[in-house]
Amino acid sequence: MLFFAGAGTPADRRAHCAPFTPGVDGAVALGGIAWAGARRISKVEVKVDEGAWTAARLRVPPLSELTWVQWRYDWPASAGIHTAYVRAYDGAGRLQPAETHAEYPAGATGICSLGFKVV
Repeated sequence: MLFFAGAGTPADRRAHCAPFTPGVDGAVALGGIAWAGARRISKVEVKVDEGAWTAARLRVPPLSELTWVQWRYDWPASAGIHTAYVRAYDGAGRLQPAETHAEYPAGATGICSLGFKVV
């Protein structure tokens, strides 16, 4: 399973991990955590390469109203080098900002991404 450092990590911080082999169902499990503080998380979406944004499954219920929310998306894999992107919506349905900003002074923003290889 791939783990993102959380929704909101700037997109230019890419990490490449070891190659993955799809499971017997042909899928690669992508997963991570998202956080919006007291605003909560209502939805997480994932896209791979230039595909469509697709809803991920959220751990329901979260451990508490203020914790990071775990999410998972079983991507129907294809061999090659890919980039997965993740974005989150808060409890009011507001999409996280796509513009990349540094952590200081008000916290990082941007779409989280991770490069990976499927063999």
